[in-house]
Amino acid sequence: MDSQQITAELSTFLSAHQNPVDAPIMAGYMRNQFDFFGLKKPARQKLCKSFWETRTRPTLEELPSLVQALWESPYRELQYHALDLMHQSIKKLSPSWLNLWEQLVVQKSWWDTVDYLAPRLIGAMLLKYPKHTIPYTKKWIESDNFWLQRVAIIFQLKYKDKTNQQILFDYILGRADSKEFFVQKASGWALREYSKTNAEAVIHFTTSYQDLLSPLTYREARKWMKKQDLI
Repeated sequence: MDSQQITAELSTFLSAHQNPVDAPIMAGYMRNQFDFFGLKKPARQKLCKSFWETRTRPTLEELPSLVQALWESPYRELQYHALDLMHQSIKKLSPSWLNLWEQLVVQKSWWDTVDYLAPRLIGAMLLKYPKHTIPYTKKWIESDNFWLQRVAIIFQLKYKDKTNQQILFDYILGRADSKEFFVQKASGWALREYSKTNAEAVIHFTTSYQDLLSPLTYREARKWMKKQDLI
């Protein structure tokens, strides 16, 4: 498979169905960091499915090259399609993919792709292969890249009762002094999700470390529990 050619063909195909009204709105929502065809998720996925009906889908060996080619496109919909392709094959992927996902986190970084990669791909892989959790996530939380820090904090979002509470709390405290919005928000988000499984632990954690946590993290962490009248 010629990944560059496939990417060019998909780009041309989606361009023929672009929505000139929604494109600038979608770009503006992402602070005009990326170009858009203006295709919202249902339309994009339907079109991409149609695109592959006349082509042979990539093998697992060809998929990394195609993902990287799609990631290089200026159009954000192609990065979204790369995420879809990987998620469709997640049960067949090995831990070696963690290295590529780390690269994708720091390339064309924004919350839309990072927040897909972290829980749905990286989190799923680390849950299946837990021995890789500390080597990767410790490196990320200690990184100078705040998107990698965010991944280390939110990769367990979907873990529920399988959440490693010690890792979650340690990483949040380790970056409690961060002034970065996306780190503070991630910490609050992760705690809020975990509170739906173990409210008592989150109440105790946020109460004990309120002076260390940012106001944003503290507020976001307790939001769900407050609505449930647990606090």
